[in-house]
Amino acid sequence: MRGARNALRTQWGLEGKFVLVYSGNLGVGHEFETLIQGFARALEQVATARLVIIGGGGRLAEVQRLTHSLGLDAVVRYSGFVPADRMPESMGLADLAIVTLRPGFEGLIVPSKLLGYMSRGIPTLYIGPRSDVDHFLARYHCGIALRNGDVDAVRDAIVMAARDPAGLEVMGNAGSVGYHADLSREVALARYEAVVADCLAEPARDVLT
Repeated sequence: MRGARNALRTQWGLEGKFVLVYSGNLGVGHEFETLIQGFARALEQVATARLVIIGGGGRLAEVQRLTHSLGLDAVVRYSGFVPADRMPESMGLADLAIVTLRPGFEGLIVPSKLLGYMSRGIPTLYIGPRSDVDHFLARYHCGIALRNGDVDAVRDAIVMAARDPAGLEVMGNAGSVGYHADLSREVALARYEAVVADCLAEPARDVLT
């Protein structure tokens, strides 16, 4: 649920703001320094930018200390995990959704939140090493991929996104089309069924003992 119909925008004082959302676990496999420092620099050009962090995990306190040390208390909002029936609202707050990954975790973690954003037509900013996320963003033209430590690139991406809502809409729509064409549960189940059908259709083979 996006736009003015989203009750959380009103409840959390986000009307008229450009909202970045990180939703999910804040754990050892995720990197936040590049995001937060880039966000802080972007505020110099986009005063309406807000960062919403929804979730918890082992790095939550560390992330809170970092945002506080940078004087971001007024523009970063933290929330615990929301009930499942309110996830359309919490994810729908995002003008730009955030996915992060720490170097060394590529190939071990493929953030599932990316598919949730794609299915809802929300463009994604990925900050991490080259990984499967790059592949999906490039294939479906549904977001921006940047590397860990490139704070200025994150700043520039946030500023550009805030100034180009039409471009964000194009990326979001492209992600939704790609998800429903290739990545949805229905598509996946149909592919599994096709594989099983092919196996059952093969003639039985004699097994030598």
